[in-house]
Amino acid sequence: MNSIKTILVDDEIEALDSLEFLLSEFHEVKVMQKLTNPVELFSSLQIVQPDLLFLDINMKQISGIELIKQIRKVNQKLPIIFVTAYENYALEALQHHAFDYLLKPVERKKLENTIHNVKSYLNASQISANNILISSNNKSYVLQFGSIVSLTAEGNYTHIELESGEKIIASYNMGNIAKKFPKDFLIRVNRGLMVSRSRIKSIDRKRRTCIYSNGSSNVETIASQNFIREFNNYF
Repeated sequence: MNSIKTILVDDEIEALDSLEFLLSEFHEVKVMQKLTNPVELFSSLQIVQPDLLFLDINMKQISGIELIKQIRKVNQKLPIIFVTAYENYALEALQHHAFDYLLKPVERKKLENTIHNVKSYLNASQISANNILISSNNKSYVLQFGSIVSLTAEGNYTHIELESGEKIIASYNMGNIAKKFPKDFLIRVNRGLMVSRSRIKSIDRKRRTCIYSNGSSNVETIASQNFIREFNNYF
């Protein structure tokens, strides 16, 4: 996987240096910033967009617990690991979805386990971001978004056309499947057809048709009046 961009926050520079030294053994972990002023974290989050955050709890300007409360208002997925000398905040930290809770001095073996879990979490998140899970009869398929050409409605079922030419019949209606896709990935060409935006080639307003690519050839289909009217706004 790519480097794990990491920010460390602790108001004691010695603690930051010690943690950075321990993390240097894990080549995937790239420490982007070490902050002794926790107030600076919010601007750093926007600039660095880290994959991982280590936080102390008992800091003068603002506590780590207050920081995670504010972060979770805008980011539920960032793995946040507390590194602290105090055991009594563990329950509160977990209530705010802390990824892990390490006590100072940090033991190398515990840190190794934590980094292993972070890597697994980030890998799973990356797979989830690029794929969709589809159920068909008694089977389940993990499909890359980029391989999907179109969805065609048939009552409570949906025909999914793939770039390979394969077609999968999903066990639920097109509207429910469409909710699983990233926003604006699909465009409704007509009442019963949704097509990947990147595969649409052209429209003929006079004939009310749309041409899209299925990977091996171009396909012409009827286009709805709404699709034609809004066509320029889609791109």
